Amino acid sequence: MPEHYEVRRMAQYLKDHGLLGQRLLNAEFKNNGERILKTHFSIPSLVGTRLNNIKVKAKYTGFEFDGATVVMHYRFTGIPHLRGISYGDRLQTIFSLPIQYADPKYCRFTWQFESHCLDFYDTRCLSTMTIHEGAPFDQVEQIMNLPDDISEFKSNSFQQIQNQTKLSKKQLKLWLLDQTIKPSGIGNYLACEILAHSKLNPFILINQLSLTQCKRLSAAICEVSKLAARFSHYDWFKVFNRELCGFCGSTIEKKKIPIGAQTTHYCPQCQK
Repeated sequence: MPEHYEVRRMAQYLKDHGLLGQRLLNAEFKNNGERILKTHFSIPSLVGTRLNNIKVKAKYTGFEFDGATVVMHYRFTGIPHLRGISYGDRLQTIFSLPIQYADPKYCRFTWQFESHCLDFYDTRCLSTMTIHEGAPFDQVEQIMNLPDDISEFKSNSFQQIQNQTKLSKKQLKLWLLDQTIKPSGIGNYLACEILAHSKLNPFILINQLSLTQCKRLSAAICEVSKLAARFSHYDWFKVFNRELCGFCGSTIEKKKIPIGAQTTHYCPQCQK
């Protein structure tokens, strides 16, 4: 959290409130926020330039300024706020994403524009920022190397899935979380819900899927993508963060397999 659709909503929030076309007047890190910067190109170099566009792919956001692009990955707890402007009902939270409050000690950087001030909060300072001089978002190498994300997903043929997975011995849940395989942008809750909608066990090996199971998986990715795009709330969840399965009413099980992985929420009846 945030996953692809939360990141898209954050970008739309910034655009809807008129940030595009604004000139950056000042930029400064706060509270050790410089730790998130992973390139040598400095933020002050952007001062005086205009923000021309905000783009999203998978879980990455690109802020395209004159002459340089800032690429942000919000990780688990990062979020941009326009000072004094609430997200309202356009963005909800499952766990610890700081949407409804703005504690100054968690503000990692501030961008002062002509008409707005953008404060970036990250309770754990795990976000990453890279700055790419002279490259639009779509031409940044790490973005070019990402496969199509879930919002662009089109069902694969059984042969395509077999070609992708025949040498893989990954569990199905871990395969969905792999950002090098399309669709990218899937995190823990999307993966759990895709598997619930496809009635597939999270821990089976991806190279063991039958033709019927592959079709169910592709259909579930499309269905969950539509639900996540349509609703900012999470009432549509069938297994994630629920006690009872939204399909059959059985008790949801929660396991970390392998040890150290994110918790998998699944129905032992529907997903045998």
